[in-house]
Amino acid sequence: MNRSANRLVLLCLVSSTAALASGCATVVEGNERALFYSAGHGLSKDPVPSGWYWHLPWNDYITYDLRWTSHTEEIHIHSKDGLHMNIDVAVVVRPDPSEIYALDTEVGPKFYEAVVKAAVFAAARDASGQFDHMQIATQTHSLERAIHDALMEHLKGKHIELSEVAIQHFDLPPEVEIAVNRKASEGQLVSAKEVELTLAQREAKITVEKKRGVLEAEGVERSLRAEQQLAENTAQIKIEEEKRKSELSKAQTEAEAIKIRADADAHAIRVRADADRVRIQAASQNLSPNYVRIQALEALSHVMGTGAGKMMVLPVGKDGLPAYFGAFLNPFSNFMGAVSGSNDGTAKM
Repeated sequence: MNRSANRLVLLCLVSSTAALASGCATVVEGNERALFYSAGHGLSKDPVPSGWYWHLPWNDYITYDLRWTSHTEEIHIHSKDGLHMNIDVAVVVRPDPSEIYALDTEVGPKFYEAVVKAAVFAAARDASGQFDHMQIATQTHSLERAIHDALMEHLKGKHIELSEVAIQHFDLPPEVEIAVNRKASEGQLVSAKEVELTLAQREAKITVEKKRGVLEAEGVERSLRAEQQLAENTAQIKIEEEKRKSELSKAQTEAEAIKIRADADAHAIRVRADADRVRIQAASQNLSPNYVRIQALEALSHVMGTGAGKMMVLPVGKDGLPAYFGAFLNPFSNFMGAVSGSNDGTAKM
């Protein structure tokens, strides 16, 4: 009996040792994050990334899929005007990767069934109460935004991320559906008219822009012509100014030349006058009084001889009579001496 019991204990020990040697492996996929659970230390707060993880059989890894997942719910709602209808609402959610520990400890892996589903129903009913049935049928995107905003409020602090909200289908009573279709048709007609009006306004705007372009082109052309004419006038004025400057410069040059020539002529006259004066002074030093008298008489004869008269010069003797009368008055005098101009007589005119 004791020997059989020992064999059983030994077999258990061997089995336990083999189990400890082999261990267990958990694979965390690339789209997953995992929390390590240890039998001795409990759940780790830090998520681990994808990979292979070996652990003892009594330990484990709790994985969470981080991919966005879509969930569709059929919800019975009441519109603002009291109409009952059913709508199919699809929501796209996933766990918050940075709050996996809080999600696991507060909600768990089945977070959609535990938290999100009820929030979707509440948000859809909160949002639909803001619209009447015609708005729900014709303004679906507005209702989707309202449900999205309401669902974000319901999921605050739930460690879940919300991506999209979409209304996939809604059921209306037949009379309501007819009214909606009529309104849609009217809306299409209005839209068509608006399109026609928009096109007409666009064509009118294009016509106005074309006319404006023509007017602007004409204005630019006139401006260019005016600028060209102004440039030509300015150039002509500059040419005239240059001509006047050239003529003024020429006149100044000629005046300076005339002044230079006048100064040169005056200087030449002064030089000649000085030379004549010097020459006359030099010649006068060698002239006798009689020569001077003769020259004076010749000059006087030249001046007075231009008319019909004739000037004669006779020697003057004593008593104012010509010298040749001296022989008759004084027969004893030297007649030739008196005639030749002796000391007793002088030549007078």
